[in-house]
Amino acid sequence: MRTLVTGGAGFIGQHVVHQLVRDHGTASVYVLDARTRAATGWHTVGRALGDQLWLGNVCDAGEVRVALADAKPDVVLHLAAQSHVDRSLQQPGEAMMVNGYGTQVVAAACAFAGVPLGSCSTDEVYGPALGGPCHEDSRLLPSSPYSAGKAAGELAVRAMGTSAGLRYAITRGCNAGGPGQLGEKLVPSAGALLQAGRPVPLHGGGHQLRQWVAVHEFADALCNVAEWLTAGAVNSGATFNIAGPRVASVREVVLALAAELGVPEAEAVITSADRPGQDAANRVDGSRLRDQGWVAAAD
Repeated sequence: MRTLVTGGAGFIGQHVVHQLVRDHGTASVYVLDARTRAATGWHTVGRALGDQLWLGNVCDAGEVRVALADAKPDVVLHLAAQSHVDRSLQQPGEAMMVNGYGTQVVAAACAFAGVPLGSCSTDEVYGPALGGPCHEDSRLLPSSPYSAGKAAGELAVRAMGTSAGLRYAITRGCNAGGPGQLGEKLVPSAGALLQAGRPVPLHGGGHQLRQWVAVHEFADALCNVAEWLTAGAVNSGATFNIAGPRVASVREVVLALAAELGVPEAEAVITSADRPGQDAANRVDGSRLRDQGWVAAAD
């Protein structure tokens, strides 16, 4: 399976690339990445792929078309995104441009080239899951510019499926954690603060519930979806939640990290003002992927 991965030098993307290389060989994997500050895997992916790692922006239709023509992939995995909620609140236009318009560009290029697309969205498109886990047919109620851009990207993909015959699948993943995560994210930023002897500020006390999965499990789900889509093992338009095996509040995650580092609870956290548009809970049901044969190993 020849695969072009957009955003393949990012946190999740680098793990996807390494799994694809392991399963299908180096010659079958290509990456298009803008090398923003989120490209924490640029050097490791570059060592693995050499000149099959290309600098390019998914918002540039010409660069995307050239990448598709050069890679000649069997499938595209679209992971390129602006994924930081706080940053999206400060720069909402950037989040919509990359997550919405960039996805439209990739979807259109795939449709016109006849290449199936696996598009990586987020559980945050559902908004607050207050009544229990969200299912793939739950309505979309995004709360932030980040998740609104992701929802717009999903609609762009679906529209290209209807209007241009694009074959596609969409994944909506929960929070991932593991090696290679950008320092502004919860676990690495909290770890850095605690190691520096400083408390971690928690929006509204950190009582928001989130679902968690290891990044290598997240990557494995994406690779499986790409293989199913390429082989025709799932219908075009299939949507899958990637559900992690654990649900914990932001506060619980930080306190667990503090305990590992030997920091007393009283010194570990402080309460800060709540973030605008904060979801009280994000949870998804993973039964559709489970029925397809995939489940996180720790589940």
